[in-house]
Amino acid sequence: MAVVRGLTIRVVLQELRTIVHHHEKDWLGALPAADLRRSIALLQRIQDSLAAASDGRG
Repeated sequence: MAVVRGLTIRVVLQELRTIVHHHEKDWLGALPAADLRRSIALLQRIQDSLAAASDGRG
């Protein structure tokens, strides 16, 4: 596992995830409806790809 200034990449990503989740409602709430739908669809695709990669499907 890679280490960045004493932190593993996993810890750094978890911190980033926490920040994103904390602010996502405000960020997404500022989008027009069509952009919001596209953004949600893209985020779902990213999440599905990451899940597939983590369990060996991708």
